[in-house]
Amino acid sequence: AVLLPAVFSAPTILQEVIARCVEREIQLKGKEDAYHTQLPKIMEEGCSQIISACKDAGLGVVEPFGGYFILVDTSPLGLEFDTSQVEYDVQCVHWLTEHKKLAGIPLSLFFGKNKHISEKYIRLCFAKSEQTLKAGGDIIRDILK
Repeated sequence: AVLLPAVFSAPTILQEVIARCVEREIQLKGKEDAYHTQLPKIMEEGCSQIISACKDAGLGVVEPFGGYFILVDTSPLGLEFDTSQVEYDVQCVHWLTEHKKLAGIPLSLFFGKNKHISEKYIRLCFAKSEQTLKAGGDIIRDILK
């Protein structure tokens, strides 16, 4: 199933690379070096780092059971925005990006007419490099200072 789209939609060199990667993973199946063995561990470590930073900063989190994002309650930040035109979480994400250099995703984008459900929550991705996770964690821990 993985190779079929690659055959029809990728240049020859990319097809070769994908085929070699799939062959390698077949040989490593069930071993410590296998991608599918390493990935969950890497994601769990990144998730734990960001959750820990949020808790250290006094921010509430909704811990995931899977995926690459945590939900963060931004209420403790004490930010106030005029929400007559643009949702709070959208403005909060813009503010965090501009003033704290922390990128997030507004949760209201995933809700239709029920945007109020997620008003003060944003998504933070933890599928990042160790360096980016450390920098993000430092920013989060210092966010209320």
